[in-house]
Amino acid sequence: MADAFDFLSPKDGFLVTKANYLTDFDQTVVTYLYQPLMGAVAYSLYLLLWSQVKDVASQHQFQTHATLLNLLSVDLPAFYDGRSKLEALGLIRTYQKNGEAGRQLVYELYAPMKPDVFFKDDLLSVVLYESVGEKRFIELRERFKLQPVRSQDYKEVSKNFLTVFHVQNDHLLNTPDGVAETKSFISRNRRINLVLARLSYRRLIGNCCKMC
Repeated sequence: MADAFDFLSPKDGFLVTKANYLTDFDQTVVTYLYQPLMGAVAYSLYLLLWSQVKDVASQHQFQTHATLLNLLSVDLPAFYDGRSKLEALGLIRTYQKNGEAGRQLVYELYAPMKPDVFFKDDLLSVVLYESVGEKRFIELRERFKLQPVRSQDYKEVSKNFLTVFHVQNDHLLNTPDGVAETKSFISRNRRINLVLARLSYRRLIGNCCKMC
């Protein structure tokens, strides 16, 4: 990518933060469904950034991009190309600030789509199909297929929540302040994440249209 040095320098600082939690299953989804789309460099960068966010210091102290380049053993254009793919797939969002300390970036990490959502997405499923071929695509679909109990031979006997756990009636009628504040905070962040997800999806569509 010839213009990478116009937008990024090894000396630029970066921080890493997360908008979602990343589970072991999410990593499996990224490995099998996203890696064929993004390639090895972007995949390694994504996992490296997640390892960085587990370090509290990495969330508060800027490091230089030279650190990432050395850990990945790639040059700046390859790094920038990998980062762009992660952005297009909605796995990271990049924020930039130019100040006295120079150019500083914050990478906000997102978990991947759930497999059923991924396969229902016309754009992502088609790109995966084109990347791996029909045989492998069907294998991946079967690997992540859900199999809930649907047999008419079984009757559900599961207990519901209130038959097992006791909750004070006054707390049910009047939600404690701490719980109400937490619900409001989470709802606000969820709305923000929904807007960002829609923007990422539109960016992905735009990038694919440019490639056509």
